[in-house]
Amino acid sequence: MVIDHLSDLGFNVNWAKSRVEPVQCTEYLGLNINSLSYRVTLLEGRLASLKHCLSLFQLVKFVTFRLACLHLLGLMASVISVVHLGLLRMRDFQCWVAALCLCPVSSPQQQGENHPNVCGSSPPMERLSGPHVGSPAGKGIIQGNYDDRCVPIGMGGATMLGRGVNGTWSPGLARAHLNILELWAVFFALKHFLHFLQGRHVLVKTDNSVVVAYINRQGGTHSLQLHKSARVSHVPGVLNRGWISYHEEIHCTRERVPVGQHSLVCHFMKGARRKLPVSRPLIPLWDLSVVLDALSHHPFEPMEAVGMKFVSLKTVLLLALTTAKRVNDLQAFSIRPSCSQFAPGGTKVCLRPNPAFVPKVVESAYRCPTVELLAFHPPFSSGEEQRLNTCPVQAVQVYVSRTVGFRKAHQLFVSWATPYKCKPLSRQRLSHWIVEAISLAYKCRGLQPPKGLSTHSTRGMATSWALFRGVSLQDICAAVSWATPHTFVRFYRLDVSGLSLAQAVLEVNTPGSVLLLTGWICLWPLQAYALQEWSIFPIVKH
Repeated sequence: MVIDHLSDLGFNVNWAKSRVEPVQCTEYLGLNINSLSYRVTLLEGRLASLKHCLSLFQLVKFVTFRLACLHLLGLMASVISVVHLGLLRMRDFQCWVAALCLCPVSSPQQQGENHPNVCGSSPPMERLSGPHVGSPAGKGIIQGNYDDRCVPIGMGGATMLGRGVNGTWSPGLARAHLNILELWAVFFALKHFLHFLQGRHVLVKTDNSVVVAYINRQGGTHSLQLHKSARVSHVPGVLNRGWISYHEEIHCTRERVPVGQHSLVCHFMKGARRKLPVSRPLIPLWDLSVVLDALSHHPFEPMEAVGMKFVSLKTVLLLALTTAKRVNDLQAFSIRPSCSQFAPGGTKVCLRPNPAFVPKVVESAYRCPTVELLAFHPPFSSGEEQRLNTCPVQAVQVYVSRTVGFRKAHQLFVSWATPYKCKPLSRQRLSHWIVEAISLAYKCRGLQPPKGLSTHSTRGMATSWALFRGVSLQDICAAVSWATPHTFVRFYRLDVSGLSLAQAVLEVNTPGSVLLLTGWICLWPLQAYALQEWSIFPIVKH
């Protein structure tokens, strides 16, 4: 099943390098990955290759650029994840290779003079052997206890927990570049507060991006002086074997509370919502009956003979109305055999999105559901009316059959325009199709298209009519991937009843009637209803 899923995603499996059976200890790219101890170590073969390549620099005076220098760089890069400060130890050799100014394409066999300090700049081989080789599996980010040892540093000095320190530059450093001075300021500040920082994680705050890059990347190759300064800025500690990601820190306050949960921010956002409340239309911007009537006549019918433009517009609009899906959900529908299945006789169709599709609401329990559409067969008075209808199953079936000759993608909706014909449709273009279909339907009926049309209005229109026709809120939420009905009540619900106040009052005496009220508390002998939004409930007789 996993192999079939990867094939559907378009991946090619390399069986020579793959291990199909699940194991807890495996070898990959010269590394021994052990999921039991959660450690990654080097293989003996990779250690032997590294030692052999390093021996070339010790035996001869000249070495080949590609076979020696670049090969050693590649081997060193493959082990930096399991060698403590491996990237920092590799920087000196990178600087030496960059100083040769040789091109690996035009000068692959060029020989360079072996510098006596080359071997000393690479990771010591005695540290790469033995049972202690390896590092914890993961990204290498410290995940331990972290306190307020925060050191903001600038050209004016540094502070930590209210303690400040500053000084003047010596005549030798005063003539250095600003970036070098900023980096030395970090080093002097850490050295001054060393007795407070030892054995703890340290967060260094500086406004110089070059300094941040050279510290986080363990040196660099663009500036040799900056690289040498960065090498001495390491403060030893008990658990300080990497650097902590400060992404969370810049989004937290001094009280260790995320900004979004801070009391002041919550009060501000609450006041902003009161000053600028959410506004939404209470009545539909366009008439669904007008649009559906236009889709049943020319130029949208008959679908087997009209232009591809009208077939595409009708299909996407019917699918948007009958599924109430977002545009990205509609774009994800695929015509692969595993994603689209038509029942015999055209009674229903099952549509599924592409397996690689990630929905907008990832944590929702209703993500990526199977959409099952049943054929719509109202009572027809003639054979002509039966042929000209708004059945979504028939529309999808005709659309797929008419595009099978020129489509080059498995995506359901493809472009029909000449410059981009047969190419998959983007979300923006799919939105334009839906708006264009509604506008064209109004023009076909001799009406002016309403202003402010949007693709998202189809969700509110479809769900509001479904509720008015008796579909439960639970079924509506399950169909449109809403965890609770609050989203529908606050943002999407529209008044599609069309009843006036007089009609609603006069129909109270009708058995099984439905009453629509807003903002009232109705007290009955048996039940009481507190209505905050538009609500529908049956009349309770006593």
